Amino acid sequence: MKTLRLALLAATAATLVTAGAANAQSVNEAFITQDGTSNSAAIDQTGGVVGNDFGLSTDAALQDGDNNSIIVTQSGDENNIGTINSGVEQIDDDNSLTVTQSSNGNLVGSVVQNSAVAPTASNSATVTQNNASGQAGSIGNTVRQILQDTNGNGANTATVTQDGIGNQINLIDQDNTGGGATNNSITATITGVTNGVTGLTGNAALSGAQSSELIQNGTSNSISLTINGEDNEFGITQNGASNTLSVLTMDGNTNELGIVQDSATSGSNDLTVTGIDGNLNNIGVIQNGLGVNTGTIELGLTSGTSNSNLVMLKQQEGATANITVDSGDSNNLNVDQSGGTATLNTTDIDITGSSNALTVVQQNGGGNDTTVAMIGNSNNVGAFGGTAASSVATTNGLTVGTLTQNGVGNTADFTIGAAGIDSDSNLFAMEQVGDNNNATVSITGGSSNEVAIAQNGNGNNSVVTQVGSSNIVGITQ
Repeated sequence: MKTLRLALLAATAATLVTAGAANAQSVNEAFITQDGTSNSAAIDQTGGVVGNDFGLSTDAALQDGDNNSIIVTQSGDENNIGTINSGVEQIDDDNSLTVTQSSNGNLVGSVVQNSAVAPTASNSATVTQNNASGQAGSIGNTVRQILQDTNGNGANTATVTQDGIGNQINLIDQDNTGGGATNNSITATITGVTNGVTGLTGNAALSGAQSSELIQNGTSNSISLTINGEDNEFGITQNGASNTLSVLTMDGNTNELGIVQDSATSGSNDLTVTGIDGNLNNIGVIQNGLGVNTGTIELGLTSGTSNSNLVMLKQQEGATANITVDSGDSNNLNVDQSGGTATLNTTDIDITGSSNALTVVQQNGGGNDTTVAMIGNSNNVGAFGGTAASSVATTNGLTVGTLTQNGVGNTADFTIGAAGIDSDSNLFAMEQVGDNNNATVSITGGSSNEVAIAQNGNGNNSVVTQVGSSNIVGITQ
């Protein structure tokens, strides 16, 4: 074993620690304390086979001062950095940490970066966990927690890359305590299987998020998460105005994703989930805010099929929802939008595939608008059974592909079939509550179609066009 313990107290402190080939087969340990300005430390632990350590809860790696910088390079198995609690701490302004761990069983236990003094100070953390170049991905990488805190208009940046099996990111938490215009940014790229920590489920658990979680508090937050693999579980929480979650890709099966975007002040939330390619994916999104919330979710755009996915999108205070299923079957889509009486909610859903279930609820808004286009067979599957769409779905209890709109000036437009002209055995129900509602349904080239429309209010208008056989329509106004 080789242990290095350094304490430097100076205006400018620089440290280089190298554990090389002379220490092969040994356990390397390094601990530093630096106090002053322009602190820097470079730790190279590439000679040991197992058990390299940098910073422990009982003997932390500490930098206290401005312009802190730590670079850590470790190879060999079971590398540890900041193993528990506050194993690596950077305090005061403009902190930077870069970690590279190559091989198996790597752990970044705890990193704390606190730039809470200068109004524009920033934190930056970059962690790469993989195997040596040219080798297969590593096994059992973990980032337990990265905590970043800035004040005023400071910015937190975290970049994590993991490649292998059983990767975990337990928590990345970015916080701005000064209430200024921050630009928190997280970029996470995960390649492999069984990534995340067991948890979530149930529209990724309806989404209170958690599980393997990325958290941002402040304004102008942005997250990019790319996952290639299966059995992945992640939760994302953004608190503050003008949140952006973009270029989010999950490629594989049985993935779970829970997202919360919450703003108590004026400002819009923007969510883009692209390329959910695979089957049995479980996605739950909640957007709360006083601006215009926008959610875009796309399934199966590159792999050709994406089946049996569960998608829930709940939005408040003025919302736009865009959901696309490109070649997928047995998907269950649920959109719930609510807002004040003058708030405009918009939903646009485009589905290609069979037996897709759909529920849309728009309430307490003015001028709600829903557009649905579906191509496929046996959509929405069971019930009704004739008699004017089962007496307008048993006097407005409805179900089976239900659209509900509450408010004034609602518009709903359903187009079923076209292109390849697949539109068999479709069942749809629609309820509009309020004045000046408009409902349009067009069914092309199908059979056994049933539509139930209930409009309650004044100045209502319904237009239904059906081309096919055994079509049944029930309308009540």
